[in-house]
Amino acid sequence: MAGDIFRNRLTRIVFTSVLFLCMIYANFYAIRKMERYALELYLYEKLLSAYEIASAQGMQKELSMVASDASMPREAKLARQFQARLPGIKDPYAYLKDIAAQKMNKLRLLKKLRTIAIIVIFLLAGYQFLAGRRKKA
Repeated sequence: MAGDIFRNRLTRIVFTSVLFLCMIYANFYAIRKMERYALELYLYEKLLSAYEIASAQGMQKELSMVASDASMPREAKLARQFQARLPGIKDPYAYLKDIAAQKMNKLRLLKKLRTIAIIVIFLLAGYQFLAGRRKKA
């Protein structure tokens, strides 16, 4: 009897903890990471299109415009960081294409993991609901 109560309490604590961690992951961590990757992807795609239209000079012009724009401080900071790394990059087009693909893959992965976390939340909540109803009956 005492072992049964301990096991039930332990199960409730574990379920509640997993539910809480999934909610934190799905609603805070994943969203913030997705926002960051989306911003980086947006900048790299913008630079790629500028490179395709006007070669390296067009990319430099777009990069300097973005870096000096005060309305989007996160994007401006990212652009300044990229400007500092740009002299060391041999082929900017290939680099931008590769980094944009990496960011897109990370974005897709985070979206899938967030979806899985939401499904786990619903499964655990449903299980707790059914277990509570079974106890009452």
